[in-house]
Amino acid sequence: MDHLFFKVFALFLLSLYLNQRLGTLLALVRYQASLERMFSFVNYGLSLHWYHYQQTRMEHNSPEGLT
Repeated sequence: MDHLFFKVFALFLLSLYLNQRLGTLLALVRYQASLERMFSFVNYGLSLHWYHYQQTRMEHNSPEGLT
């Protein structure tokens, strides 16, 4: 009877430990996904700014833009 109690208690502790590890893993995955969304948004903004900069530079360097 005592062995059964210790086995159940050990399984309970193991499940708590694994549940905590799984929660940590899921939190890291969620954090990474939010970081990827943030970086893709920043990258989109920078590429849009770079495209606009290139367009205005080409307009100012072209002879038609100076008239």
